[in-house]
Amino acid sequence: TTFADLHDRAGRMKAKGVIRESISWKDSRRYFFWRVKRRVLQDFLIGRLQKANATLSHKESEALVQQWAQESNVDYDSDVKMVSWLETQDVEARAKSVRSNFVKSHIQELFNQLPESERAAMLSKLAGK
Repeated sequence: TTFADLHDRAGRMKAKGVIRESISWKDSRRYFFWRVKRRVLQDFLIGRLQKANATLSHKESEALVQQWAQESNVDYDSDVKMVSWLETQDVEARAKSVRSNFVKSHIQELFNQLPESERAAMLSKLAGK
């Protein structure tokens, strides 16, 4: 019974990297409120980013969110601070920016696939000449 008793203890779970920290029962409701609220807001933003650029993985989208938060000097590890920051974000503007970058990149890839002789003609066509 000692093995089973030690198996799911907070100290052991933290040592294995399964949890970031242990919390007291008294603080658990507050902790999970902020944790869930952050995840809902963050996952909504990530979903919009992935809709704007279907090639983005969840991990890549999350890295973008982390980058933007750090650029705004927001502590990414703090659920409360992230919620506050996420609530102020213009999700549609962020998604449009990601979509614009995706489209530009895709056009560049397609352009580079054209034979060299056709590139100048395409540029002239696009310039309206």
